[in-house]
Amino acid sequence: MRIGIMLRHLNPHGTEMGTRIYTENIVNGILETDHQNEYLLIYKDENLLGTFPTKENVTETVLKIPTKLLWDQIGIPLLARREKLDLIFNPKFSVPLLTKRKTVFVMHGMEWFVYPEVYKWFDVHYVKLAMPLYCKKADKIIAVSHLVETDMIKYMKVNKDKIKVIYEGYNKIFKPVNSNEFLNIIRNKYKLPGEFILYVGDIFPSKNFGRLVTAFNNLQRKINIPLVVAGRKRWKYEDDMNLIEKFNLKNKILFVGRVPQKDLVGFYNLAKMLVFPSLDEGFGLPVIEAFACGCPVIASGTGALPEVGGHAAYYIDPYNVYEIEKAMFEVLTNKSLRQSLIENGFEQAKKFSWENNVNQTLKLFNDMALEKPHTLHLKHGYS
Repeated sequence: MRIGIMLRHLNPHGTEMGTRIYTENIVNGILETDHQNEYLLIYKDENLLGTFPTKENVTETVLKIPTKLLWDQIGIPLLARREKLDLIFNPKFSVPLLTKRKTVFVMHGMEWFVYPEVYKWFDVHYVKLAMPLYCKKADKIIAVSHLVETDMIKYMKVNKDKIKVIYEGYNKIFKPVNSNEFLNIIRNKYKLPGEFILYVGDIFPSKNFGRLVTAFNNLQRKINIPLVVAGRKRWKYEDDMNLIEKFNLKNKILFVGRVPQKDLVGFYNLAKMLVFPSLDEGFGLPVIEAFACGCPVIASGTGALPEVGGHAAYYIDPYNVYEIEKAMFEVLTNKSLRQSLIENGFEQAKKFSWENNVNQTLKLFNDMALEKPHTLHLKHGYS
């Protein structure tokens, strides 16, 4: 079987974020594991050539088409026909509508439907128009959690039989680090304080950063400890930043931007805890990464976080500032609670691996090879 992998969303100069981390791990894992099928890696930028190791069953190509819509909907179908592809896989949502090839894509979350008010209006309108079409066209859809599966059925009436839940994994570099030399390098590189609370993620409304800032300000009356933010400002973040000014926290909160995975290991090992107060997450990879490093986790009891975190996280109501503050205080001061979170986190992390993800994804591909291709009929319901 010849499988084309759509990699338009990769940017040669882009920093690591959830979808890129997923893509790099799943593609590397597939190419390392599968020596039977043939793979065509399809980029938008020629500078990405060589991103993944090429082997006898792996080739690369570049589609130099400027707009996303034309790249997906014109370029990919023509390329698939020319290259005689049997299956088109996109690690991010979207599939070409005008192709007879089988298609599968990954749904990372349904936040645009669950919390549309926190996204840019044109993004919401585009997603609500396009995503039902992609779901209708795709032969299979990989959901990263059962919550995402449930939301797809609820908001878009997707047939459950079309969806396959395959959990994300975490990179094995995330583990306890005993090397003081490495930790000191990370501490000095990012000018990290001796002790700190960690937040990992970009800043936009559904991440709930403003309530974290408010809770953190209240915590300062009891414990003097800084907050380190590993992420960048995305959109509608002005109110959150104004809170930092209002509470005079500029010297208490350190923004380091997005941090490469290899360095983020050090952050988890150095932090007193990870606070992950999102209103909604389709998976929540930082939670598992922190678990694997022995970093206690405070997480929202909403979205897929309880599904992913199991009994290993300290859950809070993300809308309740007092609960967030109380959780941080208890993790900092209650040694038995802290140790319990660490031990349970190690056990929970064992349930997630990229090896399992890759094996289930490859099984899905091979099963699809035996099925009749799905065609798009806009007049009828989802199938």
